[in-house]
Amino acid sequence: MAKVVAIASGKGGVGKTTLTLNLGVALGQLGKRVLVVDGDLAMGNAATLMGLYHPPVTLHEVLSGEKRVDEALYRVNGISFLPSGPTLEGFLKAAPRKLEILVKELSPKYEFILLDTPPGVSRYSLSPLAAAQEILILLTPDPLALESALKVQTVAEALEVKVGGAVVNRVLRPSLLGLRRPKMLELKEIERKLGVGILASIPEDPAVMECALMRKLLVLRKPKSPAARAVKTLAARLAG
Repeated sequence: MAKVVAIASGKGGVGKTTLTLNLGVALGQLGKRVLVVDGDLAMGNAATLMGLYHPPVTLHEVLSGEKRVDEALYRVNGISFLPSGPTLEGFLKAAPRKLEILVKELSPKYEFILLDTPPGVSRYSLSPLAAAQEILILLTPDPLALESALKVQTVAEALEVKVGGAVVNRVLRPSLLGLRRPKMLELKEIERKLGVGILASIPEDPAVMECALMRKLLVLRKPKSPAARAVKTLAARLAG
């Protein structure tokens, strides 16, 4: 049975989709059977980053009952991928509550199922969180992101889903003068306020933006970059 992990954040723009896809591929590189699900039914764009520009069948059609799940599974970059659809019509037809049942059906086929989730708290973000066995909270080291992460933690408690830890993205290294960006939180402070361990800190890295502009995955395009190495270390930790 798969370990089902949702990558969640309380706010957008922290790199959640980028982390989910790269982490999934990194786990695949370790020989694990991995499925990544784009659980952002309204604004999902993971397919583009995976090199699937017009997938003919998506999670929208599966959750609406129009297609079978095997028709929406794609083998990309060494892992299985279930994309969300691009259309408003498909989004309105999809039944989010069916996602949890779908994940349970797929679980025996994989070792890891990673769920990319919508930012914030809504009926559409609750469904992938409820389908998970464990939640990884992704945040950046700033006060607003920490406040949003605390809200995700509250939702996890209400859903009775374990928070497995936090991942802090876009961490700045001290400059040559030993200065830090104003109002950036220290990792120890984040860990103390969240009350969970930080599983990984991913450094600010221009390779991330470079790969995003090229619509390529970091661990494949820039595997030796600092951010890619951090993602691979996280994958190894999850894989045990």
